[in-house]
Amino acid sequence: MGNKQAPASDLAEKNHISEEEVATLLAAFKVEGNKKAKPVKLKQFKKTLAEVHRTHGNENFNPEIAEILFAIFDVDKNGKVDVGEFLHGVSVFGSLASDDHSKEEKARMIFAVIDRDGSGKISRGEFRRYLSKTVSIAKDLYFAKSRAEGIPMGMRLGIKVAIKIGEGRFTDEVTEQAFKADTDGDGEISLDEWLAAVNAGNNEAIEAFLDPGETIKMGVEKLDEGIKDAGITKDSPAGNLFSCA
Repeated sequence: MGNKQAPASDLAEKNHISEEEVATLLAAFKVEGNKKAKPVKLKQFKKTLAEVHRTHGNENFNPEIAEILFAIFDVDKNGKVDVGEFLHGVSVFGSLASDDHSKEEKARMIFAVIDRDGSGKISRGEFRRYLSKTVSIAKDLYFAKSRAEGIPMGMRLGIKVAIKIGEGRFTDEVTEQAFKADTDGDGEISLDEWLAAVNAGNNEAIEAFLDPGETIKMGVEKLDEGIKDAGITKDSPAGNLFSCA
């Protein structure tokens, strides 16, 4: 992409959003000293994402998931997100676009990230690697929340062990569900199979990836509910058991 920025009207038409929305997003991209809207690396991208999250309140722009979104937005895989990639990514994942292309475009962009070797198909290993990253972020957010709530260190360590035990089973179950999309039975999911599953709306594992911020937020809530359903709180006698873990 050249140094000269396209007119707002062209950017709006290309990304199926209003010129006013373009202006708002460009202001966010130029935050923290990036006045010339130069391509950004992950650290700056996180600051930009925080500004979009502040103005739009969409969990898909939570800066805590910046690493995942950076990989999705960086379409040319050069280690930077330029203003064009940024506008496109935000318009798609923020559901800002004014037509019906957003859902399929989300699916295509996420497929490209999971398909690490660019083979045009997602292997089980590639899928599990991406899934593990989302689970890891959810766990980090959960434990940050538990620290803020004053849950004792010993108890947190015990909870961490319990979550680790269940994590493998969860990954297996989600992977098996996702790979129901492998209709030709070759052990991998092609782009056509991935898009067919998205359009059919009958594969919850794949559907969940279309809104990474909301999915991770729900993951944190489920962790919280699971721990509370087990009767474990910072004030409960059960908490004492974890201090021995």
